[in-house]
Amino acid sequence: MSIAKFRERERQEMEAVRVRNESAEFHSAEEFLERQSLLVLPGRGGGRKLRHACQHGKLEEARELLACGCQPTSTDEAFERTALHWAAWSGDVEVGELLFTHPSTMSIVDAQDHSNLTALHLAAERGHTNFIELLMRNRADPLLRATGGNTPLHYAAFNNHSGAASFILRKLILMNMVNEPTLNNMRNRDRLAPIELAESRGHSHLASTLTDIIALSTSEDERLRLLNNEHRHRSEMQKAYLESTHKSIAENLASRSVSPLLFPRGHEGSPELASQHPRSSFAAHAARRPQPQRASSPVPWK
Repeated sequence: MSIAKFRERERQEMEAVRVRNESAEFHSAEEFLERQSLLVLPGRGGGRKLRHACQHGKLEEARELLACGCQPTSTDEAFERTALHWAAWSGDVEVGELLFTHPSTMSIVDAQDHSNLTALHLAAERGHTNFIELLMRNRADPLLRATGGNTPLHYAAFNNHSGAASFILRKLILMNMVNEPTLNNMRNRDRLAPIELAESRGHSHLASTLTDIIALSTSEDERLRLLNNEHRHRSEMQKAYLESTHKSIAENLASRSVSPLLFPRGHEGSPELASQHPRSSFAAHAARRPQPQRASSPVPWK
């Protein structure tokens, strides 16, 4: 390696360390990226090219790199982010769907960078609702927390992304991950729930939207609970009626003599009744009769 290449590599490593130290001073990646233009530092092999293609939404280039054997699991030096992180940052759903065609992408769907940010955190912070739907369809965990204890819903509420925040909250309700209307199970290190964080940032409309979603889901859950109770009560009544009906039928059958004709074929019910059946005596008589011997067939003419 020449001296110029060695110094260039040393400069890149020092730049990566500097960027990482500066990024720790900010609470959100959005706030950091507004002041940094260097997003993907040079790395080794095709992993850097794949991350660059995902970051800028270059679908065909990403397809060619994956076909050449580039792994989406490789991370960069600055943020320790995978190609899925940068695809979520760009919000390109086609690139994200392309990445999920690779078998190793499912292992990094919840991968965290050096700030414990997942791809879902970045998509929520940028307000990419369609990419959020893609990630959650592939079983991304919406309750994973970043360094400050913030969930993806916190990031969407912090940046006033109403569509993304509403989508995530509805998914959480459908997945039974919302314990209380105040979202106490989702408080960050500052003891702020996503709705309270939105209010502290002045996003009152978003806070009221999220509150209405929770209130509507609570009333809907109560209605469904009542319907389920009614359905369960009707099922119990039908079950009791069927049991009493079967019991009465069994008692009536037990009080009567069972005819042998109830076993016309196979006589699986009772061997004693089968022996009394007319067909069984006829079959026994036919079995005792000598069978006529057939003449052997003549040899065909050759």
